[in-house]
Amino acid sequence: MARYKLTQPAIIDDAQREVGFEFDFDGIPGRHMEPLDDAAKRAVAERDKAKPPEIGLTGNVMQAHPAEVTRPSVEPAHRAEPADKKEEDKKEEDDQRAGPGGHRRG
Repeated sequence: MARYKLTQPAIIDDAQREVGFEFDFDGIPGRHMEPLDDAAKRAVAERDKAKPPEIGLTGNVMQAHPAEVTRPSVEPAHRAEPADKKEEDKKEEDDQRAGPGGHRRG
């Protein structure tokens, strides 16, 4: 199994790990993993030859190549206004329709 050291904080085996943490991993290494032995160096070389995955999950280490991550093309859903805002707008419209003295016109 290949041995790596973290170059940035990451979550590994469901725990937050800091820079310098060393661990064994038998999958496609992320860019935040520095190889420490020959097996890890070979794995990094293989990773660099292949097109990086858009988003991958190998073992318990999540990885995503930053150049491949894109924003969704879907527009966000319209956000509804709070009920009190709608009532305030309605009152304004009613006031605008009302004539002098607060009486409604025609």
